[in-house]
Amino acid sequence: MGDYELHIAADGTIKEIHYIAAPTGLVAVMVRQNGTNMLYYTCTDHLGSLTVLTDSLGNEQERYSYDAWGRQRNPEDWTEYPTTTNAGILDRAYEYTGHETLADFGLINMNGRVYDPILARMLSADNYVQSPLYSQNYNRYSYCLNNPLIYKDPSGDLFWLLPYVSFSSHGIEVGVTAGVGIPGVFGATATVGYSSSGGISATAGVFAGPFNAYAGYTHKAEALLPEQGLVLAVYPMALVRI
Repeated sequence: MGDYELHIAADGTIKEIHYIAAPTGLVAVMVRQNGTNMLYYTCTDHLGSLTVLTDSLGNEQERYSYDAWGRQRNPEDWTEYPTTTNAGILDRAYEYTGHETLADFGLINMNGRVYDPILARMLSADNYVQSPLYSQNYNRYSYCLNNPLIYKDPSGDLFWLLPYVSFSSHGIEVGVTAGVGIPGVFGATATVGYSSSGGISATAGVFAGPFNAYAGYTHKAEALLPEQGLVLAVYPMALVRI
């Protein structure tokens, strides 16, 4: 269903907010106040940031805008607000990249760490240097490799891309595995591959400790009759396959 918030004002007024999510992210918000339910639909950008809130009839109720680093600004003329502000309808909204806005402090709660959109820096250092060969990783207070226009950090955990090459009687298979989480502890992966004999595969899975459960699609063109189908398995996991 999604997250739920209960707001109790100083005068005793109660507001309940239900955030309704789909696999693609936040899609709607149900607000209950004074015995009345109001359904609002959300529009987001490519990063998952909330940009427009409409009522059930499609009428725009609120609009949001952010600079490159997530600082809120006036959507009409792009003048920056003095501090991070909250939407009047949602009070404590999930706005920039879908993370919680802490308007009283001008900060954004990104779960793993807290982010300052004015400084464009995290308030605490990253526990990991994800890619030692990439210099941006050594600034452990930076956000998304100093490239927030195309990247986002949904959980504060690690992200990796691992190419792989495997050999079999059917030829050579090459591919790449993308993952998020803490290697060897927990997380999720997605893998795509292509073999020299024309076979293709795509899987998505989750892992905990040394075990990885995945489901996906495979097409083997090297068989006498091309075979294809879904796969589902649980197996001990290795991050790099050679």
